[in-house]
Amino acid sequence: MPASGARISRPSPGTSTGRVWEIAEEITRANGRRATRSEVIKRFQEEGGNYNTASTQYHHWKTRYDAKHAEATLPAASAQPLSVQVKEAGRIVLPAELRSALGIAEGDTLAAQIVDGEIRLTPLQTAIRRAQELVRKYVPADVSLVDQLIEERRREAASEGSA
Repeated sequence: MPASGARISRPSPGTSTGRVWEIAEEITRANGRRATRSEVIKRFQEEGGNYNTASTQYHHWKTRYDAKHAEATLPAASAQPLSVQVKEAGRIVLPAELRSALGIAEGDTLAAQIVDGEIRLTPLQTAIRRAQELVRKYVPADVSLVDQLIEERRREAASEGSA
């Protein structure tokens, strides 16, 4: 268990622990409020998941969710652009209020892109979440792309074996 104040890492997609986090986020988006422990556990168990896994992961998800949403906006004094200086080897230091507002910790990965002549840095988990939301728009909730891919690979392997 993480020490008090330690950064909680999001579980990998496609894992049972990751699924608990996905369920919590889906319920939160659908209801417009943070998912409750009982809602998440119930849904995870309906999918065949373990109660203890759901309970533990909900706790971790809630801790991270609450920390991010408690600091979701920049302080008013920081709403103006902040100055950052490019150092040796192109390094920049993000001001503490930016890191805090976005839940960025040392060692985190950011996605970087140029948009309209500006550098845009996005926490990797935010970029992944956006991509997942985009895919969800086009894939029905009852369809598993992973299952479809596995089935396709099995068919290919079977056809190669019979050739």
